[in-house]
Amino acid sequence: MSALNPLRRPVPALLVLALLAAGLGMAAWMQQGNQLQTLVQQQLRHVSDAAGFRLQHIALHGNQRMTREPLVEALALRHGEPLALIDLPAAQARLESLEWVAAASLRRIFPATIEAHIREEQPYALWQRGGHLFLVNRQAQAFLDLGAAVDNQTWEALDDFAHLPWLVGVGALDRGVAFLQVLDSWPALQQKLRAATWMSGRRWDLHLAPDIRARLPEDGVHVALARLQRLHEDHDIFNRDIRVIDLRLADRIGFRLGEQAAMPEVVDALPEPPNRPPGIAQGAAPQDLPKGDG
Repeated sequence: MSALNPLRRPVPALLVLALLAAGLGMAAWMQQGNQLQTLVQQQLRHVSDAAGFRLQHIALHGNQRMTREPLVEALALRHGEPLALIDLPAAQARLESLEWVAAASLRRIFPATIEAHIREEQPYALWQRGGHLFLVNRQAQAFLDLGAAVDNQTWEALDDFAHLPWLVGVGALDRGVAFLQVLDSWPALQQKLRAATWMSGRRWDLHLAPDIRARLPEDGVHVALARLQRLHEDHDIFNRDIRVIDLRLADRIGFRLGEQAAMPEVVDALPEPPNRPPGIAQGAAPQDLPKGDG
């Protein structure tokens, strides 16, 4: 918390009571006409002046990514204005209009302070839409446009978010956040995931490190993920020269190999493991994914 100018004047109890009574009166009479509101505001201003209830401090809590300056600017409060006349809901709305602010709450601390508590957005995924990248939260809300997906400045801005998975494809945002939550039960796949592409509005392809595409089925996704996890655990599949793993059929698994590939010792159906509960995915930002526009 930083001070504009500390104010340390004793506040007589009678003036405090008068100010509170005036505030209650203004709230009760607010609907009775502009002239009466003006008179009440003048009364509050007079009492605030007498008691020294004027804004001297702005205290901010909870901001980590955002610096103080844009937050104070968004509040748009004037040094020395009567504390009781500050429109807290309007100031809160101005804070919450900022890209990184998910929610804010404000309160008066007499005699001279406005305190603001900030809850910042938590990036959950990157969403590619129309050639642009957006940061997305867990509620499937895109809250920050990072710019063109192939722009050099955008890639530099990804340093803090390189661990987030990409969602690509028309209609990928809402479905993608829900799908990423499915992957929480598969930590090995989480670590490998670079992106998830929504294919033809029906199913997902996973882009896994180092350079493997896993084609998931339209139905039975939990079973397919369990098979992929088993391929990793039993056959070290991610360290083989394999380009595509096709899990779309329930009774077999298909592979597309690289030139130097050695075929793993698995060719047909695997026993179907039980379904797993939902979760979150994380991976590295891809650089060679098919573009999507939704």
